[in-house]
Amino acid sequence: MAGRRELLDRPGQTQAVERDGRTVVMLRLAERAGPAEGVDASFLRRQHLGLALVAAGVLIAALVLARVVAVRWARPLADAQTAARRIAAGEFDMRLPAPRAGGSSEIAALHSDINATAEALQRLESSRQRWLAELSHELRTPLAVLRGEIEALADGIRPLDHAAVASLQDEVGRLSRLVDDFHLLATSELRALPCQFEPVAPAALLQLAVERVQPRAKALGLLIEAPMPEALPAAHWDAVRISQLLANLLENTLRYTEAPGRVRVTARSLGAFVEIRLDDTPPGVPEVDLPHLFEPLYRAEHSRSRDFGGSGLGLAIAKALAQAHGGQLRAETSPLGGLAIILNLPLKPP
Repeated sequence: MAGRRELLDRPGQTQAVERDGRTVVMLRLAERAGPAEGVDASFLRRQHLGLALVAAGVLIAALVLARVVAVRWARPLADAQTAARRIAAGEFDMRLPAPRAGGSSEIAALHSDINATAEALQRLESSRQRWLAELSHELRTPLAVLRGEIEALADGIRPLDHAAVASLQDEVGRLSRLVDDFHLLATSELRALPCQFEPVAPAALLQLAVERVQPRAKALGLLIEAPMPEALPAAHWDAVRISQLLANLLENTLRYTEAPGRVRVTARSLGAFVEIRLDDTPPGVPEVDLPHLFEPLYRAEHSRSRDFGGSGLGLAIAKALAQAHGGQLRAETSPLGGLAIILNLPLKPP
């Protein structure tokens, strides 16, 4: 075949092929068959149906999975929300159950944090209630004595002499000290206690504190052993606050040590800290009470009693004063058979 090549680019277009001036062949570009004809249409229908079934299966599986995930996440979150609302309403004794095994670690951590918060709030509420009960008792005693004394004077039962005035003065002084102690503790809870830091000699402060209580210790039948170290590094402390702290610790030791007994006071340098330790002879303090000794108004069941005349605030105030200097107080059983109180103070304020 010979001749000029023509481009057939449209369906239905024809083109004659000539040879020697005669038309030999007529070419015609056939129209494309539609997709839905014959076997092709049946095949496409099956393909479309298969794709539709696959898509439906995937959608159903996704919905089921989403439901499972939603239930697994939503229910613990709803429980946590309910628990938070109950805690906010004052139900501090409620606890969330541990999430099921295989659950989200984030949900487990959330439940644990909520339970820890509820437990802490429950302890605070219990402490608050005990504080109010003890406070009312502590204030009631001197007020009742004052009222009785004044009524006796007013009724003429007791003459207004020097002894009566001295008794009234003692009760007023006790009440005033109690109020001052409560004010100091309340201040320490709200903000850091104000301190005037200055260079001091720790050994001299400790020696002076021991000398001040020596006469009382002797009168109580107690021996104070205070071997002072040759040298303690200078510190930046509030001398007045530290003197009050040491006085409270020594007073607590003298009050609860049975005669005849011993009190040993030691101090040593520990790098950037000074450790002061007070050990006494029996009675001791039960192990269960040791962590609570520095709580306001706390008294150990057997060895701490109002019969000894304490308000139960001395060690709490000592702890507040130590914390104001960046220090720590702890209690443990003493090798002497009684109580050991260990005070750690940094040489420089935080």
